[in-house]
Amino acid sequence: MPRPKKPTELKVLEGNPGKRPLNKREPKPDPVSPDMPPGMDYYAKQKWEELQPKLERLGVLTEIDGDLFEAYCRAYGRYRRANQRLEQLAKSDIEADWRKVEISVEKAESSLRLLANEFGLGPASRAKISVGGDGEPEDPMAQVLRRR
Repeated sequence: MPRPKKPTELKVLEGNPGKRPLNKREPKPDPVSPDMPPGMDYYAKQKWEELQPKLERLGVLTEIDGDLFEAYCRAYGRYRRANQRLEQLAKSDIEADWRKVEISVEKAESSLRLLANEFGLGPASRAKISVGGDGEPEDPMAQVLRRR
């Protein structure tokens, strides 16, 4: 399966390491965070409330990313519930049920990893992103003043 194309904005932030022509006509959605959809479970809502303001502040979550972000949060909810069930089964030592739940946990973890990369939520994917600026390192004094 071919690798997905990298967004132009991300190529620019990385300094266009491949030196391929950039798509100057790529759509640029507004960095306006979508509303939380109804019907998410406790863990999914918790993850949405934790990450939404952070991703919005970074400009990574836009008006058209709601479905993908919802999928991430729901996958996180499934992951948490499956892990809880796995812990319960481990205590009861029911082997057949334990293996089914373990597979559910593995699938949820896989979904989480794939979706997390879309938002730069892992250390490796985050290392490839530089948010804001023109590529020049920011003056340390400007960083201190901005925090105040």
